[in-house]
Amino acid sequence: MKKKLATIRVEEKQSYDTYQEGEKDHRQSKEKLTKIESAWERAQQELDQGTQKAIDEMEKEGFLRRDDLLNALLDEKELEKKKEWIEAYLDQSKEMQREIKALKNQLENRKKITREEVNHQEQLFQEGQKKFEEATRKRGAVEQAHQEIQRKHQRWKELSHRHKNLMQENRLLERLKLLLRGDRFVEFLAQEQIEFVAQQASEQLKMMTQNRYALEISSDGGFVIRDDANGSVRRPVASLSGGETFQASLALALALSAQIQLQGRYPLEFFFLDEGFGSLDAESLDVVIATLERLQLGNRSIGVISHVQELQQRLHRRLIVSQKDGILGGSQVRVEIG
Repeated sequence: MKKKLATIRVEEKQSYDTYQEGEKDHRQSKEKLTKIESAWERAQQELDQGTQKAIDEMEKEGFLRRDDLLNALLDEKELEKKKEWIEAYLDQSKEMQREIKALKNQLENRKKITREEVNHQEQLFQEGQKKFEEATRKRGAVEQAHQEIQRKHQRWKELSHRHKNLMQENRLLERLKLLLRGDRFVEFLAQEQIEFVAQQASEQLKMMTQNRYALEISSDGGFVIRDDANGSVRRPVASLSGGETFQASLALALALSAQIQLQGRYPLEFFFLDEGFGSLDAESLDVVIATLERLQLGNRSIGVISHVQELQQRLHRRLIVSQKDGILGGSQVRVEIG
C-alpha cells in the first residue's frame, strides 16, 4: 500500500511539475515576446517619430535630402559613430526577431497539458492521500498494540524472574524442612562438626608426622589415613603402628580440645594424657616422646599420667605420687626435675 501510494505521489508530482514548468516557460516566453514586441514597436515608433521630426525639421531648415542634413550637422567621426549605432541597433533588432521566432517554435512544439489531465492527477492525489491517512491510522493502532505487547512481555519477564526466585526459595525451604525432620538436623550439624574437627586434627597430624600423614573422613563416616609420602594413598587407621596410632589419636584429642576451648570464655592451657603408653614398644615410645616434646614448645602445657618408667625418665619435670606406709597412710607427692 505504501509503495503504491508513493508511486502515485511521484507520478502526480512529476505531472504537476511538468505542468508548472510548461506554464512557467509559456508565461516567460509570452512575457519576453511581449516585451520584445513592445520594445520593437516603441523603437519603430520612436524611429518613425524621429524620422518624421527630422524630415520636418529638415524641411523647415531648407534641406531637401537627409544626406545634406547629415553632412551639414555632423563631421565624419560623429557620422561614423551614428552609423555604427544604427547598425548595432539593426543587428540587435534582428537578433530579437530571431529569438522571438525561436520562442514561438518552442511553444508550438511543447506538449500542452489539458485541464482534464490536471483534474485527473488531483483526483489521484486525493485518493492516495486518503489511503495514506488510513494506513497511518492503522499503523498507529498497530504501534499501540505493539507497545502494549512489549509492556506485557516486560511484566511477564518480571513475574518469571520472581517465580524463579520463589521456586528457589521453595526448594531451600523444602530442603530445610527435610533437614529439620527428626534427627536429621542434629546429624547434619554433627557431620559438619566432625568434618571441621577432622580438618583441624589433620593439620595437627601433618605437623606431628612432618607432612607424611593426613586425616580424612571416609564415605561411611569413619576416619581414614592419607599417606602423602606414598602417593597420597588412603589407608585404614588400623594399618598404623603403635606410635602412629598414638599420634593420630593425639591429633584428634588436640583438635577436639580446641573446639571445647572455642565454647568457653577462657582458653585451656593444660592438656593431660592418661596412660595409653603401656602397650607401646621402644620405637613407638620414641615417636610419642618426640611428638610431646614438639607440642611442648607451643603455648600449651601437657601433663602425662603413666606408670611406664622409661617414659617417666624422658620427662624433664615429674610429679611423683606414691603411697605411704600403712593402709591409712594416704599418698605423698614429690617433684623431680631433670
